[in-house]
Amino acid sequence: MVLKIMYEDFGTIQDTKDAINRICQMKPQWFKVMVDQIMNIVADFARAFCPIDTGALVSTIRVETPRAISEIPVLVKAIGPDVQSIQKTVVAGDEMVDYALYVHDGHVAKNGTWVPPQPFLTDAWMASQPEIERLIFNYLAEIEREWAKQKAIGGLII
Repeated sequence: MVLKIMYEDFGTIQDTKDAINRICQMKPQWFKVMVDQIMNIVADFARAFCPIDTGALVSTIRVETPRAISEIPVLVKAIGPDVQSIQKTVVAGDEMVDYALYVHDGHVAKNGTWVPPQPFLTDAWMASQPEIERLIFNYLAEIEREWAKQKAIGGLII
């Protein structure tokens, strides 16, 4: 997912980034909530698309939060100490159900025949795009409303 900041002739790129950062500080949960919603939508699609034999694989599909970037010293040194990141991952499989990759990407069976891929995670990502776009549009509209409100009361100085 990419969020692009478009440059207009009403200010500098840095001024725009600073204003957006001020809005994000006022409403810090907006982005986190949107990311959670997006990843849960993808996980729901993955569960719907996951092939079911025993149901073990589909029961392992979940959203995880990997270790924070701010906890990785090399990245903090490279990016800076103020790094803010929200990372979520849709995961299938676990220690007991260790065949998600083979189902997703295909594999050669013991008898030598090719078992074609069933890319339920990739398909879930693709199928969820319209819903993701709607969420991002709504998120950006909220920022725009907040931007206009703050500008109207003199809260945003850019």
